[in-house]
Amino acid sequence: MTDPARATLREASEPSRLSRESIIEAGMRIAARPGTASVTVRDLGKQLGVDPTAIYRHFRNKEELMAALLERLISIASARATVDPLHWKSALTELADNLLATYLEYPAVAAEAAILSTGGSAELDGIEFILSCLGRAGLEGEELIEYYQLFSSHLLALGSIIAQTQIAQSQSGRGEVERAYVPETVGATHSGHPATAAHREALLALDDFSVYRTGIRMILDSAAAAGAASAQGER
Repeated sequence: MTDPARATLREASEPSRLSRESIIEAGMRIAARPGTASVTVRDLGKQLGVDPTAIYRHFRNKEELMAALLERLISIASARATVDPLHWKSALTELADNLLATYLEYPAVAAEAAILSTGGSAELDGIEFILSCLGRAGLEGEELIEYYQLFSSHLLALGSIIAQTQIAQSQSGRGEVERAYVPETVGATHSGHPATAAHREALLALDDFSVYRTGIRMILDSAAAAGAASAQGER
């Protein structure tokens, strides 16, 4: 016969043991494991010592769960900010560096960054931060939105690709994150491509990290020039 007091105790202890917060924390621990491609409900159940279906009492579906994990990732990256936003270019460069570093810590979450929107306060704060910084560059209106789109898309798309590459290479045991932008044979045997041959060494030296950082630098330099041109036009 079941002891009613013991059954009540089990019911009372379950909500305190399993919550959105405990699930998010467990999900981030799983995402940080080398080679982990995704955070599964089964892995979460094992990590938390509960039936995996219990996760769905706190999250409607897998997409909502991943959005919550991405929101936590953005919060972690944002908390690492040290540069005064008044120095807009340095602040946005730091944001890009911090976000990429956090992506590499939790690649299984970052891999979803390009296709998920969290709708949470951390994501909205990030949007506000980027817009405010670009506004300090002298951008406004449609031009401000265009540069916001360009900057944020670069962070999300290439950052997500780098995370996916890290997962694949971790699983294969190849170590460092490295993805070729051109084949080793480029310019070596194709005489009909003189420009490619002329820049062969520079092309072979390209990697995701240099492309990511070069893109950020060029976007922000262009934003500064556009803001200065707008200010000149107003005089």
